[in-house]
Amino acid sequence: MNRTQIDERVEEMIQAFATPYGGFIAKTYPQPRAIGMTDEYLRMMTDSFKEYDYKKIKE
Repeated sequence: MNRTQIDERVEEMIQAFATPYGGFIAKTYPQPRAIGMTDEYLRMMTDSFKEYDYKKIKE
């Protein structure tokens, strides 16, 4: 997956599970290498969650 695809997936998850009042907590897997997650992918994923414009969350 590239960063654009990750950003799109992050937005899908946030729009599906979050509300303006909470309801969604993003958390990294405790052992990312155990599931084949590379350091690069983990960095892109966490950056995407950090940089998301949470004002776009719909009620």
